[in-house]
Amino acid sequence: MKYAVNTTWKHSKPIDWDWMNKFLQESGSEGVTTYWFEIDKVRHGSLAIFQSKEAFESFKERRDAIRKETTDSGIVMTSENVGYIKAERST
Repeated sequence: MKYAVNTTWKHSKPIDWDWMNKFLQESGSEGVTTYWFEIDKVRHGSLAIFQSKEAFESFKERRDAIRKETTDSGIVMTSENVGYIKAERST
């Protein structure tokens, strides 16, 4: 069953989306689809869809390292929600 992680982040200055896209491409992992979206000029949201909770858990160590790098650069996570996807619609 697919597993989702939804977070929000606050940056100390306006978001550089070119840099964000490059960082996402370089830090991605197999078995997960990740979306980053603009909330406003200094906040973004993230939605990651893993193929399973096991895939999510196997990515934990790498995720924690990426998050440390992110927070060390002044970007702060303001919320996190995780759980199984129970209903889905694709078009």
